[in-house]
Amino acid sequence: SLFSHLERRPLLTSEHVSRDIHPETVALALRYSHGHCIGSNTRCIAMLDCFKILIADYVTPSGTTLSRNLSPYLSTQISYLITARPLSVSMGTAIRLLKQAISTRDIDKPDDDLKEELFDFIETFKRERITVAGQVIVKLATPRISDGDVVLVYAHSTIVLKILLAAAEQGTRFSVVVADSRPNFEGRRMLDALTTARVGGTTKDDLVGLPRGIPVTYIQLTGLSYALKSVTKCLLGAHAVLANGALYSRAGTALVSMACYEAHIPVMVACETYKFGDRVQLDSFVINELGRTTGMDVPQAAKNSKANEDTDPMSLVRKLNIMYDITPAKYITLCISELGSLPTTSVPAALRE
Repeated sequence: SLFSHLERRPLLTSEHVSRDIHPETVALALRYSHGHCIGSNTRCIAMLDCFKILIADYVTPSGTTLSRNLSPYLSTQISYLITARPLSVSMGTAIRLLKQAISTRDIDKPDDDLKEELFDFIETFKRERITVAGQVIVKLATPRISDGDVVLVYAHSTIVLKILLAAAEQGTRFSVVVADSRPNFEGRRMLDALTTARVGGTTKDDLVGLPRGIPVTYIQLTGLSYALKSVTKCLLGAHAVLANGALYSRAGTALVSMACYEAHIPVMVACETYKFGDRVQLDSFVINELGRTTGMDVPQAAKNSKANEDTDPMSLVRKLNIMYDITPAKYITLCISELGSLPTTSVPAALRE
């Protein structure tokens, strides 16, 4: 079939794990596999924290040096993580830069000093490329939300949530439309965070201890065309922005972007530069990830209770959950990164910086 080349990864267990795999790696892989650690930034930070523990526990074999032997050791751990889920573009960037840092260490320094340098590198990467980058993006994006705006968002994105909360905290009066889809229903996390947020200063509600959230409309993708009648802006997160300017994000993002484009609604993408990728992808078929099909069961009413597997047409249905899709650059108005607001087609220039 069209997606037969994509690997369907089974849920990992802690059984039959090679002795070469560190227990912390096993624990992280289980979190990835069972969906307890999701989101590009969250997964990358968890991986880097795991690497710090691996480096701290690492003992250099006699006759070699840490700077030459640590990278192959980490590669073994990374290979095990990939059995749980494929690496994101952001994780690939972090791994590449960490291995570069390892290879450039002074081989004559004691291992303890080299480890401290690598710890500093990891913390600096997390602070500058993720934490501070996110803060800069929030600062650049909040002025683009004005009083009276109706902002459309899709599923859940940590950086998008921070932008919306920051805009509300500054006193901007706006509402949000959260679009969502099966089977993960990630938009419910966004909905819960927005409606329970305490923002907007002191009010009578605050005085009695009640949460004062942001007005939100929650819709399924099937109702998107109706909701667009009132939407003034669209704000999306990103799994990655590719070298040809295409947005690689949660499946359904392309539909949202194209619908907004046809309705002449500006589409803004918030994305840290460490998620910029150097590969080019034109469709969602060649490279993608298969998600769990839990929640995609065929409704009981649609089944013929008298039919057996030979005559029941529903027995021919194969459930497929594609995790990501591709949005061409023409449907994205603006990409907001820590480098500023730029078109997604400027990604190659940003990668050269």
